Order: sequence, then C-alpha cells, then structure tokens
Amino acid sequence: MKIRLLTAGIAVALAGCTVGPNYLRPTVDTPAAWRIDYPKAADVANLKWWEQFGDPVLNQLVETALRDNRDLRVAAARVDQFIGALTATGSQLYPQIGYGADAQRARASTEGFPPVPPTLSPYFSLYNVSLGASWQTDLFGRVRRQTEAAQAQVYASEQGQRGVVLTLVSGVATSYIVLRSLDRQLEIAQATARNFEGTLRIFDLRYKAGMIAMTELSQIRSQTQQARAAIPQFQQAVATQENLISILLGRNPGPIPRGKTIDQLIAPQIPGDLPATLLQRRPDILAAEQNLVAANANIGAARALYYPNLSLQAALATTATATGALFSGPAAAGLIGASLAGPIFTFGGIEGQVAAAEAGERAALAVYQQTILNALRETNDALSGSQKRAEEFSLQRERVIAAARARDRAARVRAPVQAAFRQGRVRLPGGAGGRERIVRRRTGVGEPAGQQLRADCQRLPGGGRRLGGHRRRHGAQAAGRAEPGAEPGLQRGLRQPGSGQVRVCREPLPDNSETTMPTPCRLPMPTVIVSLLLASTQVLAQPASPALAECAAIAADSERLACFDRISGRAAKPATPAAAAPAATPATPTAAAAPAATAGSGSMFDKAWAFDPASPRYDVSLYAPNYFLVGRYTTDLNTAPYDPLVNAGLLEPGTELDDVEAAFQISFKFRAWTTDDRRWGAWVAYTQQSQWQLYNDTGNASRPFRETNYMPELILSYKPALQWGDLKWNLVNLAFNHQSNGRSDLLSRSWNRLIASFGVEQGDFAVLGRLWWRIPESDDKDDNPTLSDYYGWGDLSAIYKWRGQSFSGTIRGNPSTGKGAGQLAYTSAPLFGPVRGYVKLFSGYGETLIDYDWNQTTIGIGITLNDWL
Repeated sequence: MKIRLLTAGIAVALAGCTVGPNYLRPTVDTPAAWRIDYPKAADVANLKWWEQFGDPVLNQLVETALRDNRDLRVAAARVDQFIGALTATGSQLYPQIGYGADAQRARASTEGFPPVPPTLSPYFSLYNVSLGASWQTDLFGRVRRQTEAAQAQVYASEQGQRGVVLTLVSGVATSYIVLRSLDRQLEIAQATARNFEGTLRIFDLRYKAGMIAMTELSQIRSQTQQARAAIPQFQQAVATQENLISILLGRNPGPIPRGKTIDQLIAPQIPGDLPATLLQRRPDILAAEQNLVAANANIGAARALYYPNLSLQAALATTATATGALFSGPAAAGLIGASLAGPIFTFGGIEGQVAAAEAGERAALAVYQQTILNALRETNDALSGSQKRAEEFSLQRERVIAAARARDRAARVRAPVQAAFRQGRVRLPGGAGGRERIVRRRTGVGEPAGQQLRADCQRLPGGGRRLGGHRRRHGAQAAGRAEPGAEPGLQRGLRQPGSGQVRVCREPLPDNSETTMPTPCRLPMPTVIVSLLLASTQVLAQPASPALAECAAIAADSERLACFDRISGRAAKPATPAAAAPAATPATPTAAAAPAATAGSGSMFDKAWAFDPASPRYDVSLYAPNYFLVGRYTTDLNTAPYDPLVNAGLLEPGTELDDVEAAFQISFKFRAWTTDDRRWGAWVAYTQQSQWQLYNDTGNASRPFRETNYMPELILSYKPALQWGDLKWNLVNLAFNHQSNGRSDLLSRSWNRLIASFGVEQGDFAVLGRLWWRIPESDDKDDNPTLSDYYGWGDLSAIYKWRGQSFSGTIRGNPSTGKGAGQLAYTSAPLFGPVRGYVKLFSGYGETLIDYDWNQTTIGIGITLNDWL
C-alpha cells in the first residue's frame, strides 16, 4: 500500500511540474445584441440548410460535392497529417523499446599486443543480440506542452476542414441559383426574340402593302437582331456557370442537371443569434483560438529547455563468438541506469526560442481578436443589409402598384391616339428607343429572384460568408459576378409578407414612352413572361389591312395574340411562350417523393464497409462494438465448467465466482484488397471478448479473466447496390470464422464456420441476416460437438439510429432443438469524443463459448466506441 501511495504521489508531483502558462481564453468585448434588431429564427447552423430551398437536384449536387470535391479532400488529408504529428509527439511520453542484432567476421593482428599465439587462428566471429528500453520522464512538461500544441493544431485543422465544407456548400448552392437565374433570362431572351420575329413579319406585310417606309422596317429588323444577339450571350454564361459547378463537384466540365425554376425555390430563413453564439460556432474563430492555444503551449515547451532532462535506460544483450553459445549464461549482459542532463551556458539559444514562442503567442492573440472583430462586422453588415433591403423591396412594390394604376389611367387618355395608330394615320409611338428598352428589360426579368436567393444563401449559418461560415475565395465568390443582360436598378425581387416565395417585379419605363407596359408583382413566373409578350405584341403591331385592325380591336390578350399569329403564319405555336416555364414543373417532387430525395445521411453499410470509392484502399476500422462494461450482472452464473477443476485440485476448494463482473470487447478489421470502385473487398478481422472477475477477491479466483474468446475472420465483402422502393440491398459477405477460448482440457471451446451475410437498409434502419455452416472436425479434435444445438444455424440483427443514438437487437437459434438467444443493446449519443454510453441485455444460451450450453440472463452497463454498424 505504501508503494502505491508513493507511486501516486510521484505521478502527481511530476504532473504538477509542467512549466509555462496554462491557457486562459482572452476576454472579448462582445456586444449584447446586434445593431439591427433582427427577429429570432430557428438555428440552422448545424442542419442541412440547403434543403430548405426545396430542390432535390440541389441536394444531390451538394452531396456529390461533399463526396468528391478536391479541396475538401486536401482539408481532410491535412487533418490526418496533424493527427499523425500528434501521435508522433505523444509517443515520447511512453517508454521506447527496441532491439538490435549484428554479426561480424574479423581477423586479429598477429603483430598486435598481445600477439595472437601461432597455434590459434587470427580469424574469429562475433555475434550480438540486444533488447533495450528507454524512457524520457518529462519532469518539467516539455513533451506534454508539445503534445498540447499538437492537439490544438489537430483541432484547428478540423475547423479548417469544417470551413471548407461550409464554403463548398455555399458555393454549390449559390452557383446553382445563379445557373437557374441565367436559365430564366435565357428563356425570356428566346421568347422576346420570337416575339420580335413575329412583329417583323407583320411590319414586312405592311411594307409590302405600302403602308410604311423602308426606314421603319429597317428599324424593326435592327431591333429583332438585337433581341437575337442576346441569346448567345446567355448561352455562353450558362455554359460557364455549368463548368464552374462541375469543378466544385470534383468532375470534368459538363452539363448540370436542373430541378426547380428560380421562382419555385423557397428562400431559407435567416437566423439572428446573439454574438456569443456566433463566436462558439464559426470555424474561423474556433481555428484562430486553437492556434492561440498551440502558441501558448509552445511557450511552455520552450521554457522547459531551461530545466534538466531525466532519462531511464535498460538493456539486455548477449554476445558470443558462436551462435550456439549466444543464449548461454556467460554470454548474457545487462544494463540499467539513469541519466540527468541540463543546460548551463547556451549563449542565448534557449532565450531566443522562448522569445520567439512568446512573440508567436502575441501574434496568434492579435489574429484571434481580429477574427472576432471581422465576424461581428460581417454579421452586422448582413443583418443590416437584409433589413434595409426588405424595406427597399416594400417601397418598390408600392411603386410598381402605383405605376400600374397610372398606366390604366394613361391608357384611357391614349385611346384616341392608339386608334389612329391602328388605322395607319400616325407613326409607331415611342420610336426605336422605347422598343430597345423593352428588349433590355425583358432579358433581365430572371435576375431579381436570383439576387435575393443568393443573398439569403450567403447570410445563412454555414453560408460561407456571414453567420457560421467564413469568407473564402471559392466558387461562391466567382458565382457572385453580375450576369450579362441585367440592367442595374431596373429590376427588383420583392418578398410578399408571410411567404418564402420571391415575387419578381419590373419597374415602369419612363412616362414619356408610350410603349411602356409596366407589370405588377405576380406569381407564378410564367404569367409574367406571357404578360410581357402579350403587351409588346399589342404595342408594336400595326395593322396593314382590315384583318390586322380587327385583331387589334380584340380586348382579350390571348385571343388578340392568336389573331396576329394566324395572320403572320404562326398559328401552330401560340402556346410556346406560356408553356416554356411550366415545362420545368415535373421536376417538383411529389409529397411521396420529397422525403426520399432529401432524407438520409448516407448508407450505413457504405460507411461500415468503406464502399465509398473515395475511401482508402487499405482501410482500418472498428468492427464489432468496442465496449467496456463496468458492471455485468447475471441471474445464473455458470460455475459448472469449473467444478471438475476444483475436484482435480487445480483450484482451491471453496473458490467462488461473483455474479457481478466487468467485461470488455476489442474488435477491428483491416481491408487487405479491394477493387477500384470499392464494391469488392477482402478483410482480415479480429475480435476479443473477455469476462473479468474484477470485483472478486476470494481465493485463487482473485480478479481472473473468467473467459476470453478470440475470433479471427477472413471476409469477402460485396455491395450489390440493388433497390426495391426505399429498401436498399447494400451488403453481401462471405467469411471464414474461427472462434475459441484458448483453453485446454475441460475448459476448451472452439469451432470453425463459413458465414454468409446479407444486409439491407432503409434510411436510418438496417437489418443484417447471417447463415453459417460449421466446418466438421474429427472426433478427437472436437471439444464441443453440440455447439450447433445451442448456437443454431444463423442469426438476425436489426439496428435503428435516431439523433445520434442506436437501438439494436439480435436473435438466433436452432429450430430443431428450440435453443437460442436474444440480445438488445442501446448506444447513446457521444458523451465525449467518440465515447458513448452502452447498455446490453442478453438472454439465452452462449453469450460466451464457456456458456454455450448455459441459459442465463445478463445485463451490463458501460461505455463503447461504436455500435456494430
């Protein structure tokens, strides 16, 4: 007991000798609230906020980018790089064990002193084998401070990876919104060109009838060419945007699938949290703080160089002139010792390292504080801009409504002039300038919705620019450039109260142009397009005959347009402009299809068996649950296997086993071979399960491992990737399984099996079925021929994951004997790091090999690193 207390005291004393300042978070002057009083909204920082747009195609693009983007792979590799550095640094805290061996063939000088006798050969051999260990005690915490700095660098790199993820998601979402905005502008440009072409045919008829001059016809031709010229410009912009998105997806430039139209996308909510909450989740702030932690720890590591370093060494060696004598008594040698070394004069060497570390800490502190200031500024700017833009949109909507009323009043005043125009007694009102403005404003109709959605996207938590994200030069920035054909100040996107939909409005043209046809806010967007086309046709068409005059006198817009189309030879295409936009409607998911398109966090079998094509070729991962049960209680402890040992004198009489014990399991697997697409793989797995009489202190049974099972496996895995509705068949395994307890005589248990496994899943629910066949053994080697009577021929397991927790169950048995077992397990959400709470309930035969023919119920509680899937 005294030795234990002394050891504990030394450990505490050594731990308290860590030099250097401990990290304390700097005080930050955080405002109590934002400058703009923004309504509190749901916190979507840790949710898939892009799904709020309601577009399954956008969701799929984001998932593809998160899987294949090259920048994200670089960030993940950088995290692994710092984890490796942490492992290398932390290893210095533990003893280092090594070995050595050498063999020499030498010749001694016959003229040396003392000389080799003539009767002896000057040639001889020398063999040496050694095993050594050394331990640097780290008395003053230099290695511990270096480990602290390396751990902080790992955390900082993880936040950097998170920042790349946020920026990437924002880039994909923003670029997709820009693409759909360009698509809409391209549609309008094409519809406008078709409308001018129809008008040109009407003017051509009037010119042939002698009603207008060549000059006016030429003007119409020029304006038609201008409308046609806008189309290639938008086509080129669409192709450029598709190439940009392709790069974000980690693929070669190519076409991008489309989902909902720009006006069908639903703008997400914008949260307005307290400044303190912002500081706790922005990855740039968290990374800056971890860099400050690392810089602070480097000061301690540098100051520790002033103090002595204590090292302990031990070695065993054997040296002989013949291999047969290497391990004989006289050849053995040994060493155990300690060394203490410290600096006296370094002529500023250590002082310089300490000064450099302290300067690095001051620089990291300034960067941390500046990062916080930038975060607060960006968030205030975003919230202020959002509120003021909403006010601007409200005023703009009122202006458009007022302009529409003024248009109706002006139409009644201009009625006599328009009648004279239709009869050919006056020239076309407005001239060429008014019609050119119509072309420009029509091609910019699709832009306002895109501007507003992109702004909402960038202000979202994780949106890459404001809340929960940090600014990066990425695809989102490149996607934010101005699109061709949009005229600033002419269009605005208005948001109706109580709705997430964006209303697109167009400002009226100047009152001195009689070609002005202002359109008030309305939904859906196809109505806006049709109204623009109808309005321009009504204004620009000049009747060249009584038939044209009859068309112009028709009050209904659709009937009047159909009349003009019949005259110009376009009777077969009256519905083309109106049908252009609804053609995208089938992309809208139905109520049944929406959950399948947006739900799911990826295949559980893909993650467990590394079927992802981007996974490492030689993958090492956890296999069965790796748990430690602090307490495991059984209703009926199995002492029967030990009774013969007591009778044979191998255990003392009266030896008892506790019905409460500890238990743990270690399990991992290694992929030794796989195909390029990762659908096939060959694995080597190992599982060890032990039942530990931790609380037993009677006789010879004091804290033994009551039972330990060893289970190596060779597994061939395959992903069928078949699907029936929402049910996915994602796993087929064929395995060779050996299980034994490593005992001899009466306690020996072992068997070999071939196991076929089949796994299906749907969302967060998975089922794994296994069938096995026991490989027969000869009678003299079979320790337990009745194992299959109790374990049966297969088992069935199910698991359901919910909010980070896992609920699983397993049943197995042999129908012919009526023997079997069932197990229920619960795994909590992470408690700290990867550690989770774990509860396991088992009832039946064969929880361990020693208990294969013993019926009992056990319940255990402890911790685990993983569940079985």
